[in-house]
Amino acid sequence: MRTETGTNQDHLIRRQIVPSNIYTPTSEFTNEIIDQDLLNKRAWIEAAKITRIGDRTYDELLEDCKMGHRAELFLILYCGYTDNPNGFKDIYAPDGREIEVKVVSSEYSIGKVLRHLDWMRVTCGYDVADKVYFFHRENGTYKLKWTGKFNGERYVLEREIVL
Repeated sequence: MRTETGTNQDHLIRRQIVPSNIYTPTSEFTNEIIDQDLLNKRAWIEAAKITRIGDRTYDELLEDCKMGHRAELFLILYCGYTDNPNGFKDIYAPDGREIEVKVVSSEYSIGKVLRHLDWMRVTCGYDVADKVYFFHRENGTYKLKWTGKFNGERYVLEREIVL
């Protein structure tokens, strides 16, 4: 434990120097560190707004929403990101850029997600963030594994993680 001695009148007080943030966006995390009440509230609100659920049941849709919100809340609560309250937007990076957050259970899903983002942005004209963070979920553990960006024509994966 590193400590420092205070100055001025508190010169006899020794304070522990604690990193202001023990997590980084690339840290692994599990559901246990996420505020469950906040997670459930956010997921229920989003699930209620989704009209296209495909062949998923409502419970599957809700669990998909929770997966995404776990990653978002990790970045918000522990890494200095902020919530983007505009529609289905995800988060803002500490420098103010919009970030789209996706969670996949397999790297084979990434191509499908990229094509869906292309369809939303290019074909439908939706305002989708230029930057995408892909978290990989395996056995209840989440980790930022890939990042992507819009290159002016379509979404592409970056060769290395670029925050």
